[in-house]
Amino acid sequence: MLPKLIVLTIAIVGAFVHGIVGFFVWGFLGYIAIIAIGWILTFFSGGLLPKKLKDETVRDFIASYPDLVKKAYPENNVGQSSQSISILLETMYKKAIENNPSSNMNVAISKEFFLPQAMEVANSQVTEELKDLSHQLINFLKCHRLWYG
Repeated sequence: MLPKLIVLTIAIVGAFVHGIVGFFVWGFLGYIAIIAIGWILTFFSGGLLPKKLKDETVRDFIASYPDLVKKAYPENNVGQSSQSISILLETMYKKAIENNPSSNMNVAISKEFFLPQAMEVANSQVTEELKDLSHQLINFLKCHRLWYG
């Protein structure tokens, strides 16, 4: 919501400065700038989820389900598996943010909203092993102390 308002504000400033062409040109440049700023902030912050939350959740999940992780990522070592599960968790959260009907970020992480979005990501996994791992991760989040437990 906020990025759309920023782009609209930039476009309106462009319209005042350069007329109707300025509206579209400045609006397009504002859109590109918002995307670039978002990528940069996400890159430097390590993702959308707080690093501590993501790292502890992934570490606890791997410790709880080592066989499932090894089955889903047979060629990976623990560090690579941790990175892969971290990306999966980040993808689930990103899907919840993208489909968030509210500007309140607490809605995106709420149990009632996040879990169905995470289930969509889990169901879209390529292999059955990754689907199983994703579904187990969702069940794990339901009872993990840093999430909903």
